Amino acid sequence: MEQFVRSGEGSGKGASGPPSLAALFLGFARIGATSFGGPAMVAQIEMFVTERRRWLGREDMLSGVTLAQFLPGATAMQVAAFVGYRLRGGPGAAVAFLGFGIHAFLLMVAMSAGYQSVHRLPLGAAVFNGLQAVVAAIVVSVALSFGRRNLKGPVEALVACFAGATFLAGLSPIVIVATAAVVGGIVIPAGPTTSSAGSRPHAREFRLPLALVATGAVLGVLFQRLDSRLFDLAMVMVKVDLFAFGGAYGSLPLMLHEVVDVRHWLDQSTFLDGIALGQITPGPIVITATFVGWAVAGLPGALVATVSVFFPSFIVLTATMPVIEVVRGHRLADPIRRGTSAAVAGLIAATGIKLALVLPWTMASMGIGLFSLAGMLMGMTPLWVVVGGGLAAVLLQGWRV
Repeated sequence: MEQFVRSGEGSGKGASGPPSLAALFLGFARIGATSFGGPAMVAQIEMFVTERRRWLGREDMLSGVTLAQFLPGATAMQVAAFVGYRLRGGPGAAVAFLGFGIHAFLLMVAMSAGYQSVHRLPLGAAVFNGLQAVVAAIVVSVALSFGRRNLKGPVEALVACFAGATFLAGLSPIVIVATAAVVGGIVIPAGPTTSSAGSRPHAREFRLPLALVATGAVLGVLFQRLDSRLFDLAMVMVKVDLFAFGGAYGSLPLMLHEVVDVRHWLDQSTFLDGIALGQITPGPIVITATFVGWAVAGLPGALVATVSVFFPSFIVLTATMPVIEVVRGHRLADPIRRGTSAAVAGLIAATGIKLALVLPWTMASMGIGLFSLAGMLMGMTPLWVVVGGGLAAVLLQGWRV
């Protein structure tokens, strides 16, 4: 793997060699500042890397997107880290990852700081009331789209229904996803093993993930001793990240369960507002963790929550890169992925139902929600759906009366 990274074989890089770490950071910061809408973010990364900069070839890029779909965490963030790793190893993965997410974090911190005062004003309350209906519609549309892509047969459909029903009944999403992975590995037919023997990875290729794990463990011990609230916040976000299969939207069911149902840090209405703010910031929707962290412990909480909701999946990716072909080619990889993806589809649908049930529905809010759902189903990006819903709420400021 290291030889591959150094030489750039098959990557499409020119004779000038791989980009500098500064160029990687600035390139991904530029993408991250203008990226909205889940799959659209991955498409922007692919276009930038393969066409504009020609840092990687299309086949290599496709392998990164495929790998990201197997791993937990926000897909676009994982793809950014994959590109950085291919080009400059571990340091490249880190700067690409950081560059892609930095704008979302800074904007969410600013909006979280102003939220408490703004949402109490009449105009602010009207906007957020409208946005809550928009968010419920977006989550439902994501569930429908995710289900169409991932429910390929009756087994997956049953797993999705079981996941949604048990989540509504109060079962932890962690238990649901783990059960679905086991069921998928047992029940869904496995394909042939496609990985080639290749060269065995060197032990030094695992130094980075091991160092990151050690760093995380040390920080965890410090938080536990110095501030138990920050420690609890970090552990919640670590769980959210490690079980967020199927992209960033897969994080919402577990975050809702842990933050609202179990610990009562936020009520469902405020959590909806956090999701809405996450939709109008660039980058993955899981940046809602920053909003939660700010509500729990101010700026330190925002920083701890953000790092904790991205750090574990980054470790998983760096640990997977040396054995990427083995992971992707194992005969049980696809059945397990299909099982977990089916569960995530059910969990996202159940999350949409839970969020919708807490809204004070009126004729106006139902209209905003239905138009938002129609817009999403017709292919509009969440950003424009949220902006349109917010403007409609302002125009109908008296819709709750």
